[in-house]
Amino acid sequence: MKLYRRMLTYLWPYKWRVLQVLVLSVLTATLSIGSLGAMKPLFDTLFAGEDADLKVGLHVLDAEGHRLEGLRVRPRMPEGWRSKLGRDWRLFEDDTLVLEGFRKEAVITIPVTLKNRLNEPVSGVRLDADAVGKGWKARVVMPEGSEGVPLLPQQEITAQLVITPERGHHLFTGGFWKKPGRREIADWLEDHVFANKFKALFVISALILITTLAKSLCFYSKSFWSNWLSKKSMTDLRQQLFNSLISQSVNYFDRRKSGFIISKFTNSLNQMQKGMTAILSEIVTEPLMVVGALTLAFSINFRLALIGMLIFPLNLLVILVTGKLIRRSQSRSLRERANMVQMLQRSIDGIRVVKAFVMEDRAIEGFAEANDQAFRYDMRGAKAKSMLQPVVEIFSAGFVIVFLLLGGVSVLRGEMSPGDFITFYAGMVACYSPIKKINNAVTEIQESVSGAADVFAEIDRVPELQEAPDAVPLAPLSGHLEFRNVSFHYEKPAPVLRDVSVDVKKGEFVALVGPSGAGKSTLMNLIPRFYDVLEGGIEIDGVDIRRATLDSLRRQIGFVTQEPILFHDTVANNIAFGEKEATPEQIEIAARTAHAHEFIKDLPNGYDTVVGDRGVMMSGGQRQRIALARAIIRNPAILLLDEATSSLDTESERLIQDAMDKFVKGRTTLVIAHRLSTILHADRILVMEAGRVVESGSHQELLARGGLYRRLYEMQFRDEESPGVAADRRQPA
Repeated sequence: MKLYRRMLTYLWPYKWRVLQVLVLSVLTATLSIGSLGAMKPLFDTLFAGEDADLKVGLHVLDAEGHRLEGLRVRPRMPEGWRSKLGRDWRLFEDDTLVLEGFRKEAVITIPVTLKNRLNEPVSGVRLDADAVGKGWKARVVMPEGSEGVPLLPQQEITAQLVITPERGHHLFTGGFWKKPGRREIADWLEDHVFANKFKALFVISALILITTLAKSLCFYSKSFWSNWLSKKSMTDLRQQLFNSLISQSVNYFDRRKSGFIISKFTNSLNQMQKGMTAILSEIVTEPLMVVGALTLAFSINFRLALIGMLIFPLNLLVILVTGKLIRRSQSRSLRERANMVQMLQRSIDGIRVVKAFVMEDRAIEGFAEANDQAFRYDMRGAKAKSMLQPVVEIFSAGFVIVFLLLGGVSVLRGEMSPGDFITFYAGMVACYSPIKKINNAVTEIQESVSGAADVFAEIDRVPELQEAPDAVPLAPLSGHLEFRNVSFHYEKPAPVLRDVSVDVKKGEFVALVGPSGAGKSTLMNLIPRFYDVLEGGIEIDGVDIRRATLDSLRRQIGFVTQEPILFHDTVANNIAFGEKEATPEQIEIAARTAHAHEFIKDLPNGYDTVVGDRGVMMSGGQRQRIALARAIIRNPAILLLDEATSSLDTESERLIQDAMDKFVKGRTTLVIAHRLSTILHADRILVMEAGRVVESGSHQELLARGGLYRRLYEMQFRDEESPGVAADRRQPA
């Protein structure tokens, strides 16, 4: 439940849009239910005495109400009507003159002649009429002055049979119409609109059309803004997730596969967006539809509507059972998709290695396995989702049959009008479509919970490396760097650095050498605080770097790695990556200093040439020179070069070496080098082994000592026979 509430908090900045969606949802539901409500007066009007089998039975009675024989009744039948004398046991018990036909006007008057064929006068003769047809009544108007006057033999009198519509009940019923003012409106509608069936048909049809158009417009607006809110809130959430990830320490990324991180931005956020869309589009509107339809149904027949309510606890039970299965399978499915993304990224990043070692089949097998695993867990969720719809359909069909039976019996017993029955049935059926949509929406929301758990876990993750609460910005550095008894390890218990103490003077060029795993790169990575020391401390110009803000520290440090990282952007933007305000002139100066301008100007678009992903369109030497220019443009007080020339050809190495020699003058510089030829003129060389600084001195001093540095030097230059090298080798150990 907390995850649901937290998802909704991302809508709060757009609360007025949310309110707009709520209003549109209410209007959509109201107009939909209003269209259903219009059916009741329409059908009540259409079914009120509309039969062509409208019948009127005429009986001749005496003053005491007894049937009289021997008197002839002859109606003057209007067009389309007919009469017959006989017995109709369904309607009349005795032989009766039955008139039947189809009414054409609101009031029908039929002249009826009554003749005495007896040989004696008859006193108190009168005609009685029985109308058969719902909503109609019939009466006979005897001639004026005939009352109490005997009807002589062979004498005729003419009476008038009057058939008139009878309003047995109001079309507009319910508590809403009983209040003053509303009752008058209802009566006016019944008298002026629904009194004429054809007029009522056209008026209500037009009303339903207008209502449908208005509902469609509201639905479009609601749907548009629901999607807008969903996508906008996910945009904000995506940005917050990225902000959280980018603030994590380097150690966080060292311990996690990039595919798992990327999966949170794709699979997890996509699942959350589906859930958010379901909340805004379905969870708001559809319950209102259910409430409106139930209100309509309860206003017509409380007992039947109460039976219809039984579907809700059954539906809730299905949601609880399937929801648990869906959440469990979706959570595992997201992990398997992350594996799949990791396999995909690894294959793309290492495509040259894959092809060079003919490992396409292995890559295909690995991806297929991850893909199949994701499919299996997806299908577990799909199985639960697929079960939901048929179960709800069965429940709905059962209740519909119950309504048909009970409602039909109520109509036959006269307890409900046809209009009531049809409107009630339509109202209850209108409940089930929203219920199914709510079920589907709940399924989407259940699936989104797994994604939300992943995303919020990352957003809530506190970076391991943080600024001190009282951290202060560093003043412009002079470059004095000091390591004091520094120890560090990545994973216990293997230490990487052991009690390292080094003092690097301002403007000093210090080289770090040693076998692989000695701790050179780790020592350099501690300076910009990619990691924090576990023991000891590092000071720059006398200030512990843990007391300085990260931004002010890193802005004064230039870093060039062994494998230069270039972005899929132009050459100019890659050089100015760390300096947003850099001008084209500054970019060109940095490129010239790094000996990159010469090849950049020959590119198809010069400085506007796109280098490709990771600089794939450039050679290794070109990438390294662009990376060096990126460090140069910052004009850093401290320059860190991590094996910047180790993988270059001789010409590229010479150009970069020349650029570094010019740029590092007067600048505190630390260089990690495997090619010892690049650091022969360093002010000082630190030799590291097993996490310790075991030697320190100039090139000549270290050769003279005959320690680890000399062994490394001799192994590297064993096959070279230059005079300088030969002379060095002849120096005593």
